[in-house]
Amino acid sequence: MTLRAKTAILIFVVALVAFIARGSTAIQQSGSIAATSSDREILIDILSEIRKMNSSMRRSNLLSNNTQIAISSVQAQQSQVDRINRQLQNVQTELESAGLQKTEMDERVKLLSSQLDNESDMTRRAQFEDELRALKALVASHERHQQHLREEEERLTTQLQSEQIKLEVVVTKLASLERVMGNELSSETP
Repeated sequence: MTLRAKTAILIFVVALVAFIARGSTAIQQSGSIAATSSDREILIDILSEIRKMNSSMRRSNLLSNNTQIAISSVQAQQSQVDRINRQLQNVQTELESAGLQKTEMDERVKLLSSQLDNESDMTRRAQFEDELRALKALVASHERHQQHLREEEERLTTQLQSEQIKLEVVVTKLASLERVMGNELSSETP
């Protein structure tokens, strides 16, 4: 039963109780007929039913609010997982590109070393040595960058795993709330 239907029933019952109570009071004041014990039992039953419905509506509202909070938590955590996953993919792409660049630099170092070994002209040898020195410095810098990327990849992988575990926990809580709501609804349905 929806909250709107429960509210409508509650309003109807309250109006009915007010009508009966007003009629009973008018009858008692006129002194013509006193309220019978069956009237009192009916009123007690109606009030008991109103209390049950009120309690059920409060419980449903609480479950609904908790479910909304859990859904928001799932969405926020999923966004976090997606963000970290994108960062990790970017680092992995950059690391792959850096690996290809490193291979090209290594081949260039070999080529320059070979040319240096075969060069007899001192001016050309000096140029090759300068170029080789600069290239080796660039290779060393590139290796440091690759190492930094590997460390970043490891950090992001660990962080992603942690965030995925958090997401699983929040999803489990949401599933639990959904089961409770399902049980509540099935127990309320006559």
